[in-house]
Amino acid sequence: MAQQQTARLQTYYREKIVPDLVAKFGYKSVMEVPRLTKITLNMGVSEAVADKKVMDHAVGDLTKIAGQKPVVTKSKKPIAGFKIREGLAIGCMVTLRGVQMYEFLDRFVTTGRKCRVCATSAAFPAGRSTAAATTTWV
Repeated sequence: MAQQQTARLQTYYREKIVPDLVAKFGYKSVMEVPRLTKITLNMGVSEAVADKKVMDHAVGDLTKIAGQKPVVTKSKKPIAGFKIREGLAIGCMVTLRGVQMYEFLDRFVTTGRKCRVCATSAAFPAGRSTAAATTTWV
């Protein structure tokens, strides 16, 4: 059976942070220590209503950022004021767990240390607008 590799940050968390938290807060078990279970990246693409290629670019950008292909989210209800029909692709999201989550977190923290504004590694060509991605840490 192949042994699964652990991320550098995950190893550091298990070996250094967990024992420190147990000692500091007096937990009786290591299972009481708070831990990260998943990171969700979400990108709303409102321009996709007018141009379908924008969604393809957003999926490609989020794939570069997260390291895995995102799921395209579709509208649940039609909204006439925004010209959105039911079932129209309006965004994309990806959920990271396990090793991929810790690898992304490691890259995110190191990039944040190097610059004040955390820029993504995706390069946006001239003429394309940049999109903001929302991250949720659970």
